[in-house]
Amino acid sequence: MLEVKNLNASNGFALKDINLSLKKGERLGLVGKSGSGKSLLSRLITRLESNFTIQSGEIDFLGTNLLKLKSVRSLLGKDLVYIPQEPLSALNPLHKIKKQILEPLKIHHTKNNDLDSLLKRLDLDKSLLNRYPHELSGGQRQRVLLAIGLINFPKLIICDEPTTALDASLSLEIIKLLKEICEEREIATLFITHDLKLLSHFTSKVCIMKDGEIVEKVDSIDSLKTEYGRLLYEASNLSLRKERTMQDKKIVLEAKDFSVGVINHFFFQKRFKSIISDIDMSLDEGSTLGVVGQSGSGKSTLALGLNILMNSLGTLKVFDKTLVQDGKVDKLYLKEIRKKMQIIFQDPFSSLNPRLRVKDIVSEGLFNSKLTKDEKLQTVVRTLSLLELDSNLLNRFPSELSGGERQRVSIARALAVGAKILVLDEPTSALDKVVQKTTLNLLNSLQEKLSLSYILITHDLQVLAHMCDYVAVVYKGRCIEQGRLKDVLDSPKSEYTKELFKDAF
Repeated sequence: MLEVKNLNASNGFALKDINLSLKKGERLGLVGKSGSGKSLLSRLITRLESNFTIQSGEIDFLGTNLLKLKSVRSLLGKDLVYIPQEPLSALNPLHKIKKQILEPLKIHHTKNNDLDSLLKRLDLDKSLLNRYPHELSGGQRQRVLLAIGLINFPKLIICDEPTTALDASLSLEIIKLLKEICEEREIATLFITHDLKLLSHFTSKVCIMKDGEIVEKVDSIDSLKTEYGRLLYEASNLSLRKERTMQDKKIVLEAKDFSVGVINHFFFQKRFKSIISDIDMSLDEGSTLGVVGQSGSGKSTLALGLNILMNSLGTLKVFDKTLVQDGKVDKLYLKEIRKKMQIIFQDPFSSLNPRLRVKDIVSEGLFNSKLTKDEKLQTVVRTLSLLELDSNLLNRFPSELSGGERQRVSIARALAVGAKILVLDEPTSALDKVVQKTTLNLLNSLQEKLSLSYILITHDLQVLAHMCDYVAVVYKGRCIEQGRLKDVLDSPKSEYTKELFKDAF
């Protein structure tokens, strides 16, 4: 079906002596850290990456060397399908879902008499067909990409991290569904990921990739022998955080009947439309409160509301002083509290100014301080040292850093101004498992050193267990359960919480 033989190629990053093969109906996992060359290889196989210099080798698909074809348009979307990582950027925002699902049939002049059956299998209601991509949840968009890929029932599907942005239960659901359909239709699948634990639900046959080379091939994930392979395996298993005593700790943040939403203007009236409602929660000094729930439940909206980046109602107290009361923000106190309470966003590449060097990014919040230029630089160097970042990064731009380094720079920017509360909105979801584990351990270490308090927004239940003392479960815009992490894990009260944690550990 697919055979990559002795492939050596370069586009600034070198793929070296790549050999792999896939038979009809076979499933193979391609695993490695970010930057190991997994996605580049997949895009070279599908010829979506054109600026490669091929030194040697061939990519044989159905008896044809793809490298010798001028174009693979006759194959792509019919016999060969590529499902990318981010559905929102892969789908056309100007076209409705129905048009995009049917597009491969139109391009290749094919028919699918089982379209209704396929949509039903993918749990895509017909009412969604007349919507645009931004009107769907993350899980629905991912299912739409699967529908587009499967509509012609191809011979080979290449999935490039297809569940990265989804919560654990939704990821597992989509993985099992894809496995079922591929088994039924005998579709060969190359599944690219950095999560070996997730991959184990799809296939046991794995190639481990490092620095552009395949360094290990195994028929069972449990039989990994190289030190690098074991490192990837262990990084997929985060330990449960030891229970800590939080008695006599003062409350640093408290929300009562707190709702976050948008204000709609109707003629001369303002109407508040809530996205997440009636939240009651508190955060102890030096502790971590995890906010968990499926994609689209309102977690990130809550993070923005707590940082006064969206409209809100109810009461919010920070360091025992009222910041929000009945929708009115104390603007003088907000100015004061901005330095003490900071938000770390999910994607550091978009939250860091690409035109500023690291030293300017970290010192940005010190602009109006009374520190001299040398004192600001010393503060930056000291903060970077806390984050285990070398001072030789000072003059680099974000594009010159790795994903883990960029996220640490984001954290350093918050700590440089003296933040004591960090709202972490999916801080490691864009990182591979090895870098994720290192970053989480660093956050725990900083918490102990600096008595930091965290509100961790996540859909990854292993991250939740590794980081948190308390947990609040959010479902359809409401907090349905909260308490100490151990209590909620051991004795979940709501059916939704039981279902959420069922396959997590």
